[in-house]
Amino acid sequence: MKKAVKKIAAVAMAFTLLGTGTTVINTFSPKSDNTLVASAACNHSTARKDELVEESVDIINFFGIKIRVHQMVRGYVDYCPKCGQVFGHGKY
Repeated sequence: MKKAVKKIAAVAMAFTLLGTGTTVINTFSPKSDNTLVASAACNHSTARKDELVEESVDIINFFGIKIRVHQMVRGYVDYCPKCGQVFGHGKY
């Protein structure tokens, strides 16, 4: 019975220390990220998606008044259709 209580106490203490360590690290260094991220390997293939993007341009006229002009521009996005990673974008 004593061995079981010791094992339960050891596990509880380990979880407590783990939680305390995370709290202490976040207190002293809040921008640190200790999250593990896993990603599967992808043999990227490239696809191009056309899209319309609203673009705004500031124009200063003869009298020095700034006018904002909105126009729709045809653009594209290069991406991998399997995993969704974006490789680049631009305008035609």
